[in-house]
Amino acid sequence: MPARVSVVKDMSALRAMRADWDALLERSHNELPFMMLPWLDAWWTHFREEGRVRDELAVHLVHDGDRLVGVLPLMMSIRRAGPLRARMLSLLGADPYITELRTPLVDPAHASDVARALAEHLLTERGWDWIHWTGLARGGELASALERALPMEWTSDLSTNVLPLPASWEDFKKGLKRNIKESLRRCYNAPKRDGLEPRIEVARTPDEVSRALDTFFALHTLRSQVKDTIDHPDRFAKRTTRAFLEDVVSRLAAEKGACVFLLWLGNHVVAARVGLLMPKGLYLYYSGYDPEYSKYSVATTIVAEAMQWAIREKLDFVHLSTGSDVSKSRWGPREETFHDAITVAPRAHAWAVHSASQLARKARARPELRAFVERFTPVRTVD
Repeated sequence: MPARVSVVKDMSALRAMRADWDALLERSHNELPFMMLPWLDAWWTHFREEGRVRDELAVHLVHDGDRLVGVLPLMMSIRRAGPLRARMLSLLGADPYITELRTPLVDPAHASDVARALAEHLLTERGWDWIHWTGLARGGELASALERALPMEWTSDLSTNVLPLPASWEDFKKGLKRNIKESLRRCYNAPKRDGLEPRIEVARTPDEVSRALDTFFALHTLRSQVKDTIDHPDRFAKRTTRAFLEDVVSRLAAEKGACVFLLWLGNHVVAARVGLLMPKGLYLYYSGYDPEYSKYSVATTIVAEAMQWAIREKLDFVHLSTGSDVSKSRWGPREETFHDAITVAPRAHAWAVHSASQLARKARARPELRAFVERFTPVRTVD
């Protein structure tokens, strides 16, 4: 029996299939918290557009008999610019910087069948102009099968950083390079020389996490104000992004799926980092610290403490989030690259509106044109 595709347009229908979704998550070897259903549910609550840009849920499910073997968690974003109407399909989580990586969910044993079923279904639908694919492992079975069945233009890529965990912290340190070993010694010895003992606190319950998030937001803002170093913007300055994180972390904490690490030096919390938990691993999300204590490398210390906690919890890996900066690479993680691609529908109108959209995007990147262009080409409010 060929794989069967259905489209869900109501979030309550997805909530009703939570058990099947979670089972697929486990079989897919997912290492990302952003594809957990509570994350997507909260994102849809806080970020879906209902104004000049209108979002409609269009989650594509692939079943082999009664078994869920693939999920393409799409939404349709509709924009009007004069007489033109552009309809883009993209994966849920289309925000800058909050959802760090969006991927399809696929049972590895059915990857080719899922890709063929999705491609056939999408090509018969006429309600979209282009698809913005994200989180594809180019050269993998799913991406290769999609590329054979659909026109795909590969665009940008994003690397991820995963650290497998041994049985003990001592075993972990043995595998580190000399420079990070020396950094760790300084992280602990420098404050002790000044009479400050590093101590980690892990907020786990919804109430604990809620209180810890207030501290996290304050420290995240302080970190964003540091000059003469790598730029770290305040990603939660906007009310919408802050409300989203409060909501999703509360939902996850109720299921033991989130925590907040707080690093104390003496009587002060000097660093905080949000942790997102999966059955076998910990994803280290955004952080913050007090610049007055930066001489003690507290950002490194809190990562080390979170890793030690994960080892004690017998987790298999720590995910250091996305990007390729030295703060991640120096730990020696396993890197994997995910790719974006564009599929334009084989229709003249689709090519016209996609080309117009690309021109508008380039124009918005120019400060002198941005306000003018946005009068006629609507953008997402979180952009």
